[in-house]
Amino acid sequence: MNLGAMIDLGLDAEILKRELDKLGLAGWRIETHKDSRAGICGTRLKVVLEGREHCGQTQGLCAHGHDSAAPRHSDAKADKEASPHSHGAELNCHEHHHGHHHECQGHEAKHSHHEHRAYSDIKLIIEKSALNDKVKADALKIFDILARAEAKVHGVPVDDVCFHEVGALDSIIDIAGAAICLDLLGVERVAYSCAVELGGGRVKCAHGLMPVPAPATALLAENFDSTAGAADHECTTPTGAAIIAALAEKESPGREQRIIACGVGIGERNCEKLPNVLRVRLAETPGLPSSAKGEIERENLCQICANIDDSTPEALSYALDELLRLGALDAWLEGIVMKKSRMATKICALCRPEDAEKMEDAIFLNTPTIGLRRISVSRRALKRSSVGIETKYGTVRVKVCKFNGTEKIKAEFDDCLEIARRNGISVGEAAKEAEYEYRKSRKVKEDLEG
Repeated sequence: MNLGAMIDLGLDAEILKRELDKLGLAGWRIETHKDSRAGICGTRLKVVLEGREHCGQTQGLCAHGHDSAAPRHSDAKADKEASPHSHGAELNCHEHHHGHHHECQGHEAKHSHHEHRAYSDIKLIIEKSALNDKVKADALKIFDILARAEAKVHGVPVDDVCFHEVGALDSIIDIAGAAICLDLLGVERVAYSCAVELGGGRVKCAHGLMPVPAPATALLAENFDSTAGAADHECTTPTGAAIIAALAEKESPGREQRIIACGVGIGERNCEKLPNVLRVRLAETPGLPSSAKGEIERENLCQICANIDDSTPEALSYALDELLRLGALDAWLEGIVMKKSRMATKICALCRPEDAEKMEDAIFLNTPTIGLRRISVSRRALKRSSVGIETKYGTVRVKVCKFNGTEKIKAEFDDCLEIARRNGISVGEAAKEAEYEYRKSRKVKEDLEG
């Protein structure tokens, strides 16, 4: 329903399909048509998987055999904020029903086999895809919070959470599709505008009937306001709850906005109590303070360090590569002087708290150190996106950040290095050309808009 609502909003289905193709996955296609529920017209989207039809709900999520039938989420909202002196775009996904925003849908998943795809494999698919960095980051953020909830429910490591072969594919399409739509629409801020309806009754899983909300949904709902019992079926699924939990924040009441487009996604089921539709709104919003725009992300991280005076440069270089391969957000070497005036090297890794032990094990394994330090640190980082820019030398990705209404850009070094080698120019010249072409394209866009 989310993807159907985005297309009804005005997103081109062919462009969405083209972006989804960048995942490099086969065995699926999307179909759209106009439909209505409770007298409300909109767009219904089907993801057809190897002869099976999937209508916007995620099926087959499991951790060691767990199989959850999953309709789409009930409420989400996204805001695009510009500089304090301009306007942005807001995307609001909801159905208004007697003062509340609802969506209800159910579909019982039946699979003829029990093949699985591990969460670690799904991460690799997304990371290795041709999607841009912002889409990858949003999709992985949603999948990560979903997998962590399932891991907690089943008491297994996060990377051991598995998806049924069919369920994994439609989960990837749903979640990557959500991230793609937000990127194509230029959405910079996601919010939900009221309590999210979870539903009631029971849902059929591989282990039998379970009360609604499903266990993972209940854990994810700790991240947002919710209500329950408005319908006798599942109204918010783990996937939908993960999208809200990963990307959304509560909307400030009374905030000024100008709606510029609306769309409605139609679900498969006809609901007597609640209209089975998902409405999205795209709106322009006056500039908010930097903290409200979410330009700066704050994270609590861990820094792992060890002082080493008895290793070779080659071994330390390998250790550094391993830390980055295992998921360190950053890793580096520092030249230091230890006790007794010994020249030495400090190896450091910055990581999320849940990855700290993995980083420590890697340092112990790949260096001769017998001790290290773990320090809790707070990081403030500008939110960034990545844009592919065509230059006379080739395509270069350009990182884009904003702070206090000022745009910061930086050409991706690896792309510039490849172009420099291919064209016999300096890396600096490749970067300068990419940043020039980016600024030129921005000026053309601003002239057209204004």
